[in-house]
This record gives sequence, structure tokens and C-alpha cells, in this order.
Amino acid sequence: MFKEKFKEQIQRFCQDDQDKSALSELSAGYWSYLGDTAGQLVRQKQSLEDFTANESDIIDFGLCAGLIDVDKTRAVITGEGLCGSKICIQTISQWLKELVVKMNQGDKLEQVTRDIKLAEIQIKKLHNEVTAAQSCRREHLLKHLEMDEPSKNREIGALCTTDQMTGESIRSKKAISRGVFFTVDQKREHCGREGQLEKEYAKANGLFERVRDKEVVCELKKINSDIHNIYSKIVDLENNLVKMNQEISELEKKVLDASPLELENRIKREIEYVRDMTKLSAKRLHLESDTLLKEGDKFITYKTLLDFMDRIFEFDPHIFRNDRVNTFGKPLLLLVPGVGNALYDWKNNRLIVPIKAPSGNHMASIACGVIEYRLDVDEEKKLLNSYNQIPELKGIRSVFQLRNRLIKDYIAWMTSEYKGYRILSKDVKNWFEHQIAPPKNDIYTPPELQQYAVSVEEYKKILKDMEQKSASVDSCSPQDLWVGSIIYYQQGEIDKSFEFISALVKKDPDNLMALYNCGQIASKIMNNSCATEAFKKYCEKNPQSWWARIARDRLRQLQMK
Repeated sequence: MFKEKFKEQIQRFCQDDQDKSALSELSAGYWSYLGDTAGQLVRQKQSLEDFTANESDIIDFGLCAGLIDVDKTRAVITGEGLCGSKICIQTISQWLKELVVKMNQGDKLEQVTRDIKLAEIQIKKLHNEVTAAQSCRREHLLKHLEMDEPSKNREIGALCTTDQMTGESIRSKKAISRGVFFTVDQKREHCGREGQLEKEYAKANGLFERVRDKEVVCELKKINSDIHNIYSKIVDLENNLVKMNQEISELEKKVLDASPLELENRIKREIEYVRDMTKLSAKRLHLESDTLLKEGDKFITYKTLLDFMDRIFEFDPHIFRNDRVNTFGKPLLLLVPGVGNALYDWKNNRLIVPIKAPSGNHMASIACGVIEYRLDVDEEKKLLNSYNQIPELKGIRSVFQLRNRLIKDYIAWMTSEYKGYRILSKDVKNWFEHQIAPPKNDIYTPPELQQYAVSVEEYKKILKDMEQKSASVDSCSPQDLWVGSIIYYQQGEIDKSFEFISALVKKDPDNLMALYNCGQIASKIMNNSCATEAFKKYCEKNPQSWWARIARDRLRQLQMK
């Protein structure tokens, strides 16, 4: 058991809770204990069930007797459980058991197929980065180069041709380094291209030096260097794709029969990967990776986790409207012992959420991981480019700085603006209300009823069910009334939608979003008195929120009519 193995370090920390070396040993010991024990059980072909059940407190939540009241803290964390979660949420023990099942079923083929898809997505993403860099270079040259327009366009076109030659040069060099055989003609072509490239690079540097602003010259040279580095990454990924496709062909011909030692090494690698991601989360904030919970630590609970995820879905309703979901599904959420902000693990399509957050601000932590996901799945950088068009942000050229600024503003959006506090500048707030927020002149639609999230067959089934129940609206349950009001609204049958939502408000007058939707739907059918009453009641019951601000704006519009 963990407690017995690290008894000395626990005693040292209990005697002096400022003993950082003892705490560091305990945190490191958590991951080595997890990896060694799970690896040994897999190698011996034993079930992880007893291990994860007996040690679930330490494995899932970093709870160790002597450092904290284990029973009390576990009860606070788990509460009523994770029922009603809109995405899959896993603890470490649940993830481990699922991982072992997949390994024993021989999921290597599935893993390689997934890696191929990820590589293809990354290549597309990198090509978009090249295009963005070339566009930035073009803007600089058009603005700062002193020559006529046709000459500028000709020189810019030549630079793009040089970029393509650079990509081919990198492909040839990497092939040669791998020992790929080149014919005489291929060698001549490569040597000729290298000689031509030297001349083109000299021409490019000469062109840049004609710009008077030295800062712009440095930026232009950096852009060229960045393009070269991106092409190098593209070629590496292309080479990996070739290898993986060959591996797929081999795996399809034979059933994978992994030895116990191979399975042990694999589960250890997976655990070490999660460990490194958890450490990265802490390192980004210049914190030590503090894995175990101690008295006084502020930790997330299942209830707050579900509440915060509901807020994300409520205040960023289109979060899963992207091509990545069609390929890999929605990301799962992995709750891990540690400290830091949540981050997105693109390789495994999951959000890694540490149990402890800086200053106990768990909403900010989760929002940080979610906006990372948003940015990563935005292959064409539409979100970031749109954000960059905000007047006060147009001067930011660094993608890294722009990302960090958007992450910071997204956290403010989810924590302060949601509560009705005006933190963001007017232009930034307007951008969020157009790009992220629910439509201001539309009803609130929960994630599970958004049309892109429901299959055609499921939607038809719900609609048919509502049609049967519409004959006797008064006898419908509150849930049926809620679903019916939204489904009929989506169908454009606003009168029927109003019938359902009105019945719901009568049955459940404290349902805030029902009041809000009642106001929106009533205004659509020009029932201004009912809309005004619904919005007023909503604002009385929930005066301090973004939704209340919208309701008050709608009230003003109605009163002006």
C-alpha cells in the first residue's frame, strides 16, 4: 500500500508541513507507485480490480491518511456522483481499467488508425500555419517595401515559390539521412535545387533589407525561419504517416499478440504520459506538481465539476460544432490528482483536469482547458484570426501572445462576464457575444437538444413523441414541456412552442431558463405583455448575470414599442 511504502515521507511532512522535499517525494512516489503496481499486475496477467478498489482514494484523489481526513474528503468530493454529465468523465482508476481492457483486446490497430488521423489533421493544421505566415509576410512587404505594386506582387510570389522549394529540399535531405537510395537524376535535381535555393535566400534577404524599419526586417526574417521549421515538421509527419500506413498493412495481416512485458511497458508509458501532462499543467503556472491533498487544500468536487461544465455548455453552446467531433467524438474529461489549470491533450482527445486549481478557482481552470480545445480543433484558425481583428488586438503578431490573451479573456468571460460583471472591454465583449455566446435574440437551447448534437433518427423520434403529447399539453411532465417547447421552436412552429413553454412556466414558476425562453418565444409571436412579464420575473429571480443583462435589454426594446 502507498501509505506503508511512503511512511517515512508522510511522517516527515506531518512533523513539518513546510518540508517541500518530503512533499516532492510523495508526489513523485504517487506516479511511480501507480506505474510500478499497475505494470506488475498486467505483466502477471492479474486483474487491476482489487488494486483500484482498495487504493481508490490515493489513486483517484490523492487522499492519504495522515495528510487529510480521507473519509470526510472523499464524501465531499464524490457527493451525489457524476449522474447527468454531458461528456464522459473518468477518474484515474476508471481510465486504467478501460485502458487494460483495450490492451488485452489488442487495440494496436485502432491506436495506429487514430494516430494516422491525428497526423493528417496536424499536417493540415501546419499547412494552414504556412499560409498564415505567408499572409503576414505579404502584409509587411506591401506596407513597407518601397517599389511599385506589380513589382511587390512579383517578389512576394517569388518568395512563395522559394518556400515550396524549401519544403522539397527538406524532404530530400531527410530522405538522404534515412538512407533512401537516390538515382543519378534525383541527385542532380537535389544539387541543382540546393544551389538555386542559396541564390533565392540571398535575394530574399536583400529584399528584406530594402525595408527601412529594422524591426520589420527582423520580423520578416523570423517569418521565413518559422516557415522553414513548419515545413520540417510537415515532412516528419509525412514520413511518420508512411511508416504508420505500412504498420497498418502488417497489422491487418496478423492478429497482434503482445507479450506480458510489452503490455507492462505500454501501461507504464501511458501513466507516464498522464504524469507529464499533469506536471506541465503545474509548470505553466510556475508551480510544483503537488499530487496529494492536504488539510486546507481547495479541491474540486463532482458537483462543482458538473456545474462548471454545465456553465461551459450554456455560455459556449457551439463548443462541439467542429470536424474533430465527427472523427473522434467529444473529448472525455480525466480528473487527475495534481495542481494547475486544465489542459487539452490533443493526442488522446481529452481534457486533463487537476483536482486542485490555483487559488481554488476551478471554473477558471476548466475554462482554460476548454479554450485550448476550442483553439486546437479550429484547423483554419478562424477563431483566432477573428479575435485578432479586434481593434485593440490588431497590433499583436505573435500567435503565442494572441492565444494567451484569448485564453485570459475566455476565462474572464466564463467567470466574471457570466455573473454579469463587466470585465472585458467593449470591443472584446462584443466579439465574445458574436463568436462564443448564445444568440441574444433567441431561446436558450441545452446542449443535448442542439440539432447538430442529435442524430436525424433521434430527432425524428423526439419530434414524433412530442406530436403525440401535444394533444394534451396540460398533462405533460415539466421535462416533456421543456423539450416540446424547444423542438417546436426549432421546427418554426412558434405558437405550439409557446403553448408548451407557457404550460411549463405555470407548473414550474421557478425554472429560470423556462422564464427566459418564455420571454423570447412570446416576443416572437408579438405577445409583448407576456414577454414583458416573463423577462421581469426572470430579472427579479436572477438579477446579476449575463442572461439578466440580455433580458433587461429585451425589456427595454419591448417597452419602446
